[in-house]
Amino acid sequence: MKPKAISLFCGAGGCSLGFEQAGYSILYSNDKDKAAVSTYKNNFPETLCTNEDIDNLDFNEVMKSIGLETGELDILIGGPPCQGFSTAGTRFWDDPRNHLLKSYVLALKTLNPKWFIMENVEGLLTSNKGKYIFEAANAFIE
Repeated sequence: MKPKAISLFCGAGGCSLGFEQAGYSILYSNDKDKAAVSTYKNNFPETLCTNEDIDNLDFNEVMKSIGLETGELDILIGGPPCQGFSTAGTRFWDDPRNHLLKSYVLALKTLNPKWFIMENVEGLLTSNKGKYIFEAANAFIE
């Protein structure tokens, strides 16, 4: 049986393609960008793909729609944009521009996958002497 994956912020499907080629079954994908979702659906017609703002998703309903229980998902794939770390400031987690990262953390808590991967830009790692990545990692651990 193939390992099961969900891809959030899926775009046109670059990460999904890599995971599919590695033997994963992408059961569900979502992106807010309508054009990206249209392309994704052409590239992955077998995957349930929705065009929603992640803040409007009910992850319990997503799991029901793909026939999984909490904890049965093998991996959550995602690359939430978060611009808050790219400018000077000291309150990364409270920056409203980073709500998508918070939404990804909420998805992790609800879906409880065995593994997750979060792609982002270097600024998350290097900005503010590593404080932002520390805050994100603490949220993942919690």
